[in-house]
Amino acid sequence: MAPSAWLRVDEWLAKHARNVLALLRAPLDDEGLTKLSAAVGQPLPPSLVEAYCAHDGAAGEHPTILGAVRVPRDALWVRHMSWLSSERAVGSMRYMREVSETWPPALLPIADDDAGNLIVIALDTGLVSAWDHEDGSTTRLADDLATWITQLADDMDARLVVAGSVEEGHDDALELLDAPPGPAAPPPVILPDRAARVFVEVLLEKKYAVLEKGADIEPLVAQLTIALSGNGSASRKRAVIALLEQSEAIEEIFVDDEKLEGLVEEIR
Repeated sequence: MAPSAWLRVDEWLAKHARNVLALLRAPLDDEGLTKLSAAVGQPLPPSLVEAYCAHDGAAGEHPTILGAVRVPRDALWVRHMSWLSSERAVGSMRYMREVSETWPPALLPIADDDAGNLIVIALDTGLVSAWDHEDGSTTRLADDLATWITQLADDMDARLVVAGSVEEGHDDALELLDAPPGPAAPPPVILPDRAARVFVEVLLEKKYAVLEKGADIEPLVAQLTIALSGNGSASRKRAVIALLEQSEAIEEIFVDDEKLEGLVEEIR
């Protein structure tokens, strides 16, 4: 049997977004589900039961998994909501029933934001919608929670979901990309003669030496590669200085041995 969408989500979070997983509350037990059903006054949709059996909402007011769910373009604000615990969901439902005579009795808020917007689930059909506090309009999000979370799990597997960065302070949320990130750039290839070439470049840049006109520095680079890789700081310095003094590519050296020795240690 294929793993449930919630299990797939949790496994992905454990690998890629531990901070998000840590904000999801422990599962609601059987007693909690019974209390929730009694509070709303009717049986719970199977997808809602499955959701709260995975996690009893999220701690605090963090978007957590809602930050990466699929939503219509005109309802992107849904991704800034926080998933309500069963207790807070009941409290929100009771509040809406009190302040609105037209609030449908089968409508349960399961997420909210600071502005008063809600994600609601129809207890009779399982339909998930976004409710706009300004005009009371709703935007369809998914046929049920199971479908919505399966889409999230599929997007995670497709590398469309990424964790927020620590640097930007969003490591407690997720982001849904328009396309998977491209392959990582290959690490730079460091050739064995890199230190020798850098040494010659710095030597000339600092004007510690000047080359013979039209000089070929490749033989010098090859010899410096060997000298710079030698063991022993003192012997390495002596070998490099000797090469510079004997090289046909070097016209003249303008600094003393002490500065050359310092450059050897700096480059290596």
